[in-house]
Amino acid sequence: MITLLNKLPKDEIQKFERFVNSPYFNTVENVKKLFNYLKPLYPNISKTDITSAKISENVYDKQSPTSEIIWKLKSDFSKLLEKFLLQKELEKNSMGNEVTLIQSLRHIGANKEIELLLHKHRKEKNKIFNKESSYYLNKVNLHEEEYFFKMPDIQFEFPDDLQYKSDNLDYFYIFSKLHTFYDMSIHQYHNKNILKFNKTFYPELTEYVKINEKNISKDHPNIYIIFLVLMMSRDKDQDSYYFKLVKYLKLKDKIFSKIQLCYYYRYLVSYCHIKLNEGFEKYRDEVYEIYKLMFEKDLFILDNVITDREFNNVVNVSLPLLKIQWTELFIEKNKDYLPQDLSIESYNLAKAKLFFYNKEFDKVFPHLNLIHYKDPNYYINAKILLIKVLFETNSIDVLFSTIDSLRKYISREKKLPELLKVGVKNFIKFVTALSKIKKANKKEEIRIIKQSIENENNFISSKSWIIEKVNEIENA
Repeated sequence: MITLLNKLPKDEIQKFERFVNSPYFNTVENVKKLFNYLKPLYPNISKTDITSAKISENVYDKQSPTSEIIWKLKSDFSKLLEKFLLQKELEKNSMGNEVTLIQSLRHIGANKEIELLLHKHRKEKNKIFNKESSYYLNKVNLHEEEYFFKMPDIQFEFPDDLQYKSDNLDYFYIFSKLHTFYDMSIHQYHNKNILKFNKTFYPELTEYVKINEKNISKDHPNIYIIFLVLMMSRDKDQDSYYFKLVKYLKLKDKIFSKIQLCYYYRYLVSYCHIKLNEGFEKYRDEVYEIYKLMFEKDLFILDNVITDREFNNVVNVSLPLLKIQWTELFIEKNKDYLPQDLSIESYNLAKAKLFFYNKEFDKVFPHLNLIHYKDPNYYINAKILLIKVLFETNSIDVLFSTIDSLRKYISREKKLPELLKVGVKNFIKFVTALSKIKKANKKEEIRIIKQSIENENNFISSKSWIIEKVNEIENA
C-alpha cells in the first residue's frame, strides 16, 4: 500500500485525493481519514507510519479498534488505490472504453446512440497512427459490435465488418508476434545465442511484411517499425534496415506521439551500441547523430526522468568525438532529471569526463572525489578515468597501483556482466603495456601493441582513447 502511494507522482496524488473523496468510488469515511493522515507524509511514508497505534491515534481518535478493523481499513485503502490506478489506464484507452460503452448500450437497446458512436469511428479510422496491439484488438471488438448491430439487415449482403474484423486480427497477430520475435532476439544476444526459442511463423510473417512493405509502411507504421527493428537484430543485411528506419522516422516523425518517438529512436541507439561493443567504431558518429536528433526533439525525458545509464551513454559517446560544448549543454540540461539515488554520481562522473577530454586534468579530481561507489559501474568508470588521467600526466607509478586495485576489484566482483569484465580486462592489459613502453621509452615495441589491438575481437573499454595513445607514442 505505502509503496504504491509513495511512487505516485505529485499530480497523481492530487487526483487520487479527489478519487478518495468521491462518494461514487469511496463510501468508507475512515479511508478518507487515513488518506488525510498519510498525505503530509508522502512521499516518505514508512511502515512505522501505519502501525496499529499510529492509525488508532490519527484515524480512530485513540479509540483502540481491534486488529481486524485496522486490517480491513488497510485492505479497503489498498483496493481503492488499485481501483484508481485501473481507472487511470482505462481513461487512456479511449477506443477500448467506447467499445465497452457500445456493448453497454446494446444491452439496454440504445440503438440510436450506438449508430452515432459507430459513425464517429468510421470517420476516424484512417486518422489514427497509434496502431499498436491495443488498437487492432479494439478494432476487432468494434467491428464485431458493428456486425452484431447490423446483422438483421445484412443477412444476404457481404458483411464488411467480418472482413475488417479478420484483417485487424491479422494485424494484431503480426504486430504482437514481431514484437515477441524481437524480444527473443535481444534475449538471445545478451545470452550469446545459447537460448533456443521456437519462433513459430517467423519466416511466414517476415516474408508477408516484405511482400506488402509499401502498404504496411504507409498504413501500419508501428508494424513496419517493429519489422525493421527485428530485421536489424536478425537479418544478414542489418545495416540496410537500420538506415531504412532512420530515414522512415525522419519522414514520419510528425505522425507519432513524443512517447512513441522516445522508444523508436532508442531502437536505433541500441543497435549502434551493439555495433560499438562489437568493435565497429564508425557507429560512434552514427549514434552521436541520433543523440543530437533526440536532444533537439527533447526525447531523452520519459516520465520526467532520464536514466543514469542513458545519461552516461550519451556522455561516453560524444566526448571521444570531442563534442565538448554539446556534451556540456546536454549534461546541464538533463542533470535535474536524473534518478535521485544516482544523480550525484552521474553528474560528477560526467563533469570529470568533460574536463578530462578538455585536457583540464586538475579539474577532474574534485569531481571524482564526490562520487560514492555504491554502484559497481561508477567505481569502474571512475577508476578507468583516473588511470587515464595518471597516464596523461605521466604519474606512472601511481597508475600501476591504481590498475592493480581495479584488477583485484574485477576479479572479486562475481556478478559483473561478462562483457564489462572482458572490456575492463582488455583496457588494463593495453594500458599496462603502453605505460611500460612509455616508462622504459621502448618505442619500437608499440607495433606489437598496435597489432594486438587490431587482432582483439572482444570489447575494449576506452578503445578510441587507447588507439589515440598508441598513435601518439608511435609518431612521437
